[in-house]
Amino acid sequence: MKVEKEMKYDAPEVEVLEVVVELGFAASGPNAGGADDSGLPPL
Repeated sequence: MKVEKEMKYDAPEVEVLEVVVELGFAASGPNAGGADDSGLPPL
């Protein structure tokens, strides 16, 4: 019976992408005022 050598997996390098959050989305939290239309239950 042949025993295969354990193969080492080298993960490729991954670029880190910076995401800019739109101001309208960032200000849509529960403390921003206005109607809460997120559809999520209150914390």
